[in-house]
Amino acid sequence: MQGQYYDTESGLHYNSYRYYDPACGVFISQDPIGLKGGLNPYQFAVNTLGWVDPLGLSSCFYRGSKPGETPSFAPKPNEYKIDPTTGNVKTTHGVSVFDNRTSVSSKGFEPHNIDMTTVSDKLKIIQRGNDLKHFEIVPSQQMPLADYITELTKIKVQ
Repeated sequence: MQGQYYDTESGLHYNSYRYYDPACGVFISQDPIGLKGGLNPYQFAVNTLGWVDPLGLSSCFYRGSKPGETPSFAPKPNEYKIDPTTGNVKTTHGVSVFDNRTSVSSKGFEPHNIDMTTVSDKLKIIQRGNDLKHFEIVPSQQMPLADYITELTKIKVQ
């Protein structure tokens, strides 16, 4: 595209006033003309809100790490909840991820794109909390903590 250049530091493409993430196929910065460009200020030509991905394989999620380190998916004790009746990890809380790089880097962490092909069908990603860009990797069904940790350790980043 004319006027576009690749920013090696961020891994994004800069297009005259906004950044494009090729891994997700969308702009991560709003169109500078705002809503005059359409209802989706992140679109370029194709309206990505109309695309369907029933298996969830095309989504982009990011996990943060300290600069230069590989992100860990090992859950901290406050990141999951145990059902007292079954002793299993509930499907309501899990390891935090975000659907954009900016949310991760704004917290002082280096964003890493999760390879969605490594997320087991024993896990699912749910939106949780007031921040609509915040998601959590939770068990698809309740499971023992050891199994949950095993499934999380299979997740890789690109």
